[in-house]
Amino acid sequence: MKRKLVSVLLSAAMVLSLAACGNSSSGTTTEADTQTSEASNEDTASDAQESSDTEESADTGESSESADAAWDFTGVKAEIDIDGTIIGDALTTFEGRVEEFNNLTGAQLELVENGDDHEAIMKTRMASNDMPDMFTTHGWSTIRYNEFCYDLAGESWVPDMADAAAAVVTDGNGKVCTCPLTEWVYGVAFNKTIMDDNGIDMYSIKTWDDLKNALQTIKDAGITPIAVGGKSTGSLGGYLEMSNVFYSADGAMYDGGAQLKDGSFSFVEHPEIIAEFAELYDSGFFIEDLFTADPDTARNYVATGQAAMLLWGSPEYVDLMKTANPDNDFAIIPVPAVKEGGKPAYTVGEGTAIAISSKTENLELCQAFLEFLLQPENLKEYVDATGAVSGFTTISQDDTYSLNQYNTSIEKVSNITYTNFFDREYLPSGMWNYMSESIAQLFNNKVGEAGNAVPDVAEYMQQAYEQLYATNNE
Repeated sequence: MKRKLVSVLLSAAMVLSLAACGNSSSGTTTEADTQTSEASNEDTASDAQESSDTEESADTGESSESADAAWDFTGVKAEIDIDGTIIGDALTTFEGRVEEFNNLTGAQLELVENGDDHEAIMKTRMASNDMPDMFTTHGWSTIRYNEFCYDLAGESWVPDMADAAAAVVTDGNGKVCTCPLTEWVYGVAFNKTIMDDNGIDMYSIKTWDDLKNALQTIKDAGITPIAVGGKSTGSLGGYLEMSNVFYSADGAMYDGGAQLKDGSFSFVEHPEIIAEFAELYDSGFFIEDLFTADPDTARNYVATGQAAMLLWGSPEYVDLMKTANPDNDFAIIPVPAVKEGGKPAYTVGEGTAIAISSKTENLELCQAFLEFLLQPENLKEYVDATGAVSGFTTISQDDTYSLNQYNTSIEKVSNITYTNFFDREYLPSGMWNYMSESIAQLFNNKVGEAGNAVPDVAEYMQQAYEQLYATNNE
């Protein structure tokens, strides 16, 4: 019985096209070329060319059909459980892939839709050591599910993973825990037209001081620098995801990763990120209606030029804003380093990521299904349906505005590091609501007075951190 989906996934209209990633036939092509060069008459050359054309045809699709034909799992039963982020067109597409795989191979792969209950269901199944053959890891592959994941490091598609995606699904021992069909990317999304008009090169911003100087320039020009959709209080937690550049990322101002993980970290002693947001707030950089504007309204402010940036945004947001206002350009950069010499960071999380259970009795079927999903035409259709960023470099982004902008930032900003979501890697489970409430408390002050609230907000974060760390480790 399929469980009904009830959660909502933000998706954007992004069109992605895939370059073919079939097996190389360079050896055969070389032989054909040699035959052609050695041919003594026109007929021999024609025969060689026909042979070469046949090899090219195999590269463009026949090889994958041959691989499909070799898959015979007649009567073999397996189960794949998916979470509530796969909805709408993405769900329809995924269901179609499962049905097509079953028809192609004779397998009886059952798709189970866990919806919002996926996390609770997986925790129960981990406790009873009864995991499905395959399951989506919803951001927790290397941490929560690691011991339950089959190591995919030896799969043929691993070299094709995007660097950012590979970084978040590979553990410290080199184990690839899940297959990232898509990835979520977050940085600073902005109205590039506004920035250009005011002489600001966002790609040259290296530190938070550089960022604050740019924000002041925008404010002096009569434009509100930062839009935020605080009506949905939960969206405010994203600001504390930027903690990576303060406490844990390569080149962070304070190396607190180990302490965060063992429960000894102190936000009271190290409230730097809270103090930074207090300074931004007290400088008058945020929209006045930050608690009544929802996320869509905030994006529209930036799209229409009423505000200049979303301090926590994604390539999908860039696409949404361009669609809303085609006359302006929009772009994205990684979160700047805190201090000179640090590394700017893109936060990258698993989108649709599928693991194989380390205990499955149907390993070959599971491996074949992942290969099937990663065939160019299948992956392209699924990524298009989600509106997310592909987890594989086999994507061509020539016709995709938002991903072009993302790629441009990678080309123009040096020394980028990629991090997992801060709460997933460094905070105990359940911290998101406290992160959101902490920023809400900070911004629920008069402009100019948020700095005075920093100690109380840091204490609130600390209490939640200690309590949940203790609870999760009982």
